[in-house]
Amino acid sequence: MLINLTPHPVTIGNQTIPPSGVTLRLEERVEQVGSLDGIPTYQVVRSAPQGALEALPGWNEGAIYIVPSMVAEALRHPRFFFPYPLIRDEQGRVIGAGGLGRVE
Repeated sequence: MLINLTPHPVTIGNQTIPPSGVTLRLEERVEQVGSLDGIPTYQVVRSAPQGALEALPGWNEGAIYIVPSMVAEALRHPRFFFPYPLIRDEQGRVIGAGGLGRVE
């Protein structure tokens, strides 16, 4: 079972996966750690809210999820995939993807 957790349809080849109506948002923890030439620098840690994964539709049935690449990068979960590589039109707008990528 493939569930789209992005807010928009995802087109891969001739298949479009509609959004599920559920999105996975990351919590962000930020700490100022210093500065470079007077410019503040920050440590940013992103994570899933407590209990968010288990509450996803199909979680207990072993669903595979399409998520934004930033979510996949932050959580590095084997069931999270993102549209990859992106396919763009002449104006640079994303019109689809060649497949699904995963971050390990």
